[in-house]
Amino acid sequence: MFLIPASKLTVVWMLFTILALIDRHNRLINVKIANNLPKNHSHYDFIVVGAGTAGCIVACRLANETAGRVLLLEAGGTQHSLNTSFPALLDSYILESSVYWRVRNKFSNSFIGSGKLFGGSHSLNGMFYIRGSRNIYDSIYNKTGARGWAYDEVLPHYISNEFNTDPVLKDMYHGSSGPLGVTTQLHILPLFVAIEQALKSWGNQVVDVNGASDEGIARLQRTIRNGRRETTAAAYILNDNSRCPTLSIMTNSLVTKLLIQSSAKQQPNVYGIEFIKSDNSSAYRVYADNEIIISAGSLNTPKLLQLSGIGNAQLMTRLGIRPVWSDIPVGHNFMCHVSTFLGFSLKSESPIDNVTINHFYRALYGRTGPMTHSNALVLRLRLPSISSTDKDYDNNETIDYFVQIEFILSNYAGNQKLLCITITDLGDTTKGTLTIQSTDVREPPVAYYPYKTRDNRALLAAVQYVLKFVSSTSLSDFVHPIPADMDDCKPYITGPLWQCFEYHKCLIEKSTFLGHPIGTSPMGASDSADTVVDERLRVKGVTGLRVVDASIYPNHINGNTMAAAILAGEKGAHMIN
Repeated sequence: MFLIPASKLTVVWMLFTILALIDRHNRLINVKIANNLPKNHSHYDFIVVGAGTAGCIVACRLANETAGRVLLLEAGGTQHSLNTSFPALLDSYILESSVYWRVRNKFSNSFIGSGKLFGGSHSLNGMFYIRGSRNIYDSIYNKTGARGWAYDEVLPHYISNEFNTDPVLKDMYHGSSGPLGVTTQLHILPLFVAIEQALKSWGNQVVDVNGASDEGIARLQRTIRNGRRETTAAAYILNDNSRCPTLSIMTNSLVTKLLIQSSAKQQPNVYGIEFIKSDNSSAYRVYADNEIIISAGSLNTPKLLQLSGIGNAQLMTRLGIRPVWSDIPVGHNFMCHVSTFLGFSLKSESPIDNVTINHFYRALYGRTGPMTHSNALVLRLRLPSISSTDKDYDNNETIDYFVQIEFILSNYAGNQKLLCITITDLGDTTKGTLTIQSTDVREPPVAYYPYKTRDNRALLAAVQYVLKFVSSTSLSDFVHPIPADMDDCKPYITGPLWQCFEYHKCLIEKSTFLGHPIGTSPMGASDSADTVVDERLRVKGVTGLRVVDASIYPNHINGNTMAAAILAGEKGAHMIN
């Protein structure tokens, strides 16, 4: 990402908005977004709820491979090209509530978010394409009995999905003919060359994080094609409407409940949905002749299930939701990644370009220049247990902590230039809950996720590693070694910052956040009391309903969960077919 001087930002933004609006119109003009309501009580072969990362894949695949009529509903609006298409602007909408679902965590009174627009979180995230480790996928089968989800069984879906343009990654782990563009930035700024070389000097090897080994340094693989963010919405639907010709799309359409009918001889059957438009309060109903697929994401899929009478019977009875169609643990396996953010001010001689109007023009019409990429590196490594004289950490543990450390430039922060380092605990096993609080569909659910901050030993080990790395390698020529905007945290010793554990604890407490929600509709053996869907993603206790999104994973994927959601869409569509 590149930095825009605050004094010029408004003018550049206005000019680029005009150009982007033209581009947005051109990209959407051939897409079948049915802003005209379908007739009430219309029938489709399949209905998909949620046009996010997985939902766009499964909807288009079904329309393409079954030739059936598919309706895809999205509660949010269409993509905003200015803020979602260009990689260098990936943080520009981070605080815009209109494109985010925000769920409060009662444990910490903080918020967890996901995308509320066509394309879902994939339209807003960092585009980091990291699938996760082999052993994580193998454990899904080993621990839950979900056949078909071991690493060797899911790898073909990743490969067939991928259009990877990296000339180096031509091996058994990657594909070059799929719909989704994946690129690696081959040419990076001197600052990132310095980071890369310093990490090597500390014994870290360069790896393909989606290859044979995912521990080491990597220039990030990202879902970018021809200088644009490549969401699954773009790859499967916007870029080529002929890929799914029988697909109809409705945005600004909030599904309020599933329509379910009982049967004396069979399980209850889900046969339709009820939804409302954002511009009126009238309720509309449409029906599915085959199946309904919920792809509303880890925050909203459990919400819709619970509102419809599928979930914990005690909760729904308390809220007056009747009948309870299936008493299963919806929302009881809620997981997030716990991360700490540290920003380091860049020294004046740091080689960072200022973005000009010409750069915007090149990005829009030539798909080149600094707006079409963003410099980033990732380090995935195992750190040993902390060794210190601090009584809180004086123990005999021999655990290695698996962490991910991302290095990226901030988009813009007034006149302050920051190297942002995000540390994520990939081995955290905390589980919480996510439940509705009322029968009002517009009220967000509430999470309870009791994660550790000051006492998270993985984050403490990683903060120590980062502070030592920044201060004692060539990176110190580019950045100031003290984290910026952390005035409340004071070192308690006169020596190096990386040796002050109380300071590390304070940094973590002040800057820890939650991301990558997952697991609220976990899959596994159909006879397990801990699962919501079976290995084929069919919701237990009813017929005609599946969940296809990141909420299906019973344990956390130790990568950025966009890739896991892509896998859910691809494999889910294959199972339905």
